[in-house]
Amino acid sequence: MASHRRPKQPSRTRVTVLTATAAAAVALTSQAAHADPKPSKSEVKAKVDKLYHEAEAATEKYNGAKEQQDNLKKEVDALQDK
Repeated sequence: MASHRRPKQPSRTRVTVLTATAAAAVALTSQAAHADPKPSKSEVKAKVDKLYHEAEAATEKYNGAKEQQDNLKKEVDALQDK
């Protein structure tokens, strides 16, 4: 048979602790984040130039590897035709 007792109400201490914990969590998570200062135009330009240089070097490396691959493929095709 089911118990017909009235459930216990949460104690005042428990409610106080839970409320304080929730308030602390909200207070700690709502602090404003500090953003890094924005870079100047010259810093941005220098970074863009550096990235263009890196991209150019990577493209040249890719083109060299592609050319080498094409040459090796031609050699393999020639050897297979014999």
